[in-house]
Amino acid sequence: MSGFARTAASAALVAVSIGVTACGQSEQKPTKADVQRGLSTILVTAGGTANLVDPDQRITVSTCITDRIYDKVSTTTLKALATGNPEAKGDKNDKDVVKPAIKFCGTNAAANG
Repeated sequence: MSGFARTAASAALVAVSIGVTACGQSEQKPTKADVQRGLSTILVTAGGTANLVDPDQRITVSTCITDRIYDKVSTTTLKALATGNPEAKGDKNDKDVVKPAIKFCGTNAAANG
């Protein structure tokens, strides 16, 4: 399996965790840097890909996803992603924003990687 395929598979797990729980907005959202770091951690830990995903590609994909979703999704989802825990639950209403971002960023990483 290519590095991109593993990254995309891990990113898909991010989307799955987003769609599970509906929660209300919290008052303060995490920073973009916190969300990006959390997403990067999820890409490593989800699906057991810790030693397989290229670190540069992981940073590129997680930064791209963060940039595309940060101002469009709920604070609940951002906080869930920032934890770095693939089991953390975001707002199910955000999956229609997160899934296209994952697809876009994964496709761009593959084209440029």
